Amino acid sequence: MQRIHGVSRWMARAGGAAILLCSVLIALDVITRKLFAVAWFESYEITIYVFAIAVAFGQAYTLIAGAHIRVDVLQTRLPRALRTLLDAISLAALAAMTGILVWHAWGTVAQSVSLGARSNTTLAIPMVIPQSIWAAGWTWFALVAVILLARLLRLIWNREKDQADALMSGRAMDDNDAEHLIAPTPERGT
Repeated sequence: MQRIHGVSRWMARAGGAAILLCSVLIALDVITRKLFAVAWFESYEITIYVFAIAVAFGQAYTLIAGAHIRVDVLQTRLPRALRTLLDAISLAALAAMTGILVWHAWGTVAQSVSLGARSNTTLAIPMVIPQSIWAAGWTWFALVAVILLARLLRLIWNREKDQADALMSGRAMDDNDAEHLIAPTPERGT
């Protein structure tokens, strides 16, 4: 799980860095348009792809960190067992939804390959390039959702309620205080 956390964090940071790079490209495009009346960087097209990729790349880390938006006004007032059950159901629904998303994302990539699709701009980028990177980000998110679901179900099965709560809140991925939740330990028979 530690590696999954590390890869997810790296992907989120890469997405953030790509967005920062886009802001530089946009600024340069604005300046060159004003000074030379020409857009040298084609920032509009590039940023569309980069933003889509950055969102896909950031989703897994957001899930691991417990930072997705949750409406838990009612859930916090429920008994722990019911909260844990609702967490498992929501994580299963998320995993199923991302599985469907991944299926369609790779279907889009396959269609672009079969059509030889290119963007209809001056860059004429083969669509398979940004779409494949985008689909890979969503695939990683789906994989992480399934792994977290399996980990949560295992914690529920072993009646490790505190660890299940920590996993769903993102506290289990804190680098400092929850190392035992990330990797199975021999004393628990895992």
